[in-house]
Amino acid sequence: MSSDMQARSRGDVVAPPSSAEFRAFISYAHSDAKHAARLQKRLETYRLPRRLRERSGGIESSGRVGRVFRDREDLSAAADLSEAVKAAIAASGALVVVCTPAAAHSRWVRREIELFQRVNPGRPILAALFEGEPEDAFPALLVAGGTEPLAADFRPRGDGRRLAFLKVVAGLLDVPLDTLIQRDSQRRLRRVTAVTLLALMAMLILSAMTILASEARDEARRQEAAAQMARTDAEDLVDFMLTNLREQLRGVGRLDIMLAVNERALAYYEQQDVTQMDDDALRRRAAILQALGEDYLAREETDTARRYFQEAYETTEEVLSREGENSDAIFAHAQSEFWLGRIAWADWDRAETERHWTAYLDLAKRLQKLEPEQTRTLLELGYAHGNLCDLESKDNHDLAAAEQHCRDSLRYLEDALNSAPDDRTMRKTLANRHGWMGHVYYAAGRYDDAIASRSEEAAIMADLLREEPQNREFQERRLWAELGRARAEAKSGDLAASSERFDTAVRTLDRLIEEDPTNELWKQRRERALSWKKSASAQ
Repeated sequence: MSSDMQARSRGDVVAPPSSAEFRAFISYAHSDAKHAARLQKRLETYRLPRRLRERSGGIESSGRVGRVFRDREDLSAAADLSEAVKAAIAASGALVVVCTPAAAHSRWVRREIELFQRVNPGRPILAALFEGEPEDAFPALLVAGGTEPLAADFRPRGDGRRLAFLKVVAGLLDVPLDTLIQRDSQRRLRRVTAVTLLALMAMLILSAMTILASEARDEARRQEAAAQMARTDAEDLVDFMLTNLREQLRGVGRLDIMLAVNERALAYYEQQDVTQMDDDALRRRAAILQALGEDYLAREETDTARRYFQEAYETTEEVLSREGENSDAIFAHAQSEFWLGRIAWADWDRAETERHWTAYLDLAKRLQKLEPEQTRTLLELGYAHGNLCDLESKDNHDLAAAEQHCRDSLRYLEDALNSAPDDRTMRKTLANRHGWMGHVYYAAGRYDDAIASRSEEAAIMADLLREEPQNREFQERRLWAELGRARAEAKSGDLAASSERFDTAVRTLDRLIEEDPTNELWKQRRERALSWKKSASAQ
């Protein structure tokens, strides 16, 4: 960061006057529209920490930055800036320039800077460096007279996206950068704490409901209504613990709390007579067993995970045998087939993995006959083909078959995402599938294709992180995409970019491991990243 930006972040920034309609105007080259759109969305949705709001001039009561103008028209064939753009520039409290080599040569970026400097003298201009080196990416007007612009370096080897974004916020809102970083980190910590407390509260409530349900069962004739109410409330809470709460705990990286939540949920069902449960309750109990197996698998406790998955399998198999072509029963047993295949994959038992994952695809196709256009069906088909892509690519067993399964998986997942384009779980899944396609290309020696697929994966995860920057799972998955890209870059001969990407990934993994020392997957990936870097350097 320049000394000029440091000075302004301590309180010298000129706050936009009350007449400014927009907090900022984003100037960018047409080829950089993605950078500009993402920056605009993140700025408009960011909330300044409460304790800093009174320090900033013109901040909304909600703490939001305010409106940010980004022209969506392609001006490449126009003769001059439109009147709407000129009016927006005049009504903006600051100018943010998306800096790339394309922006440095854009006549429209130059004209927007010229106009802003003329009509808004004294208002801040901030440079957001996304690509290239400063000398190649900064438009000439930003460095005229040898003055270094207020710069936020979004490149991985620079400030990184989070720090760079906070620099832009500090510059726009006239708050001290160091204080903003501190308060923003405290808010992230409070979110982790809040989610953890929510999990603990859910466990306590479920414990009370377990006792009530148990007592009511023992006096069933006299308290049947109370028993049914207790069961219904508890099962609703179990559903919440298996879905929303689980996603939140995964997002803040609390594997230990996830495990405790699932064990408490299972304890509720252990208080009941399994032989008297209806099929819905049995499926719900199987889902808890699968969640527990997943948690223990993440902790590298494979035998314990296998025990839970096997018990879930026996339950869903029995329910399916009774219910036949019931879509919920098919779906539940498909999950069991997947998880037993996943355990076999961890043991690298190819035959057993193939048996379960082929059965998973068969169940997905049965589901397709019953509900052909449902999002759930499309996802299951995407997952099932994706699993077989992974299997066929292992040890380069059949790369042609792997590529076809990957393409089928991507097709189904993209169709599913069309029904809910903002669904974060589906976007995360699609990113993972692009990553596996990149893995197949890498194994086939198609390194440019591998880089392109890994870049697609990283871009989706970057979008998700911009929406939820504190999400630990998203951070991990973005890292995995970058590591895959680094390996392909090394093979393609770009050793400098590869080495830099490896180093950034290892530093981030160090931080994640410090926050959750029990997460064995992060430790494994750190060691693998170091091993890959060493191999790349030896090429």
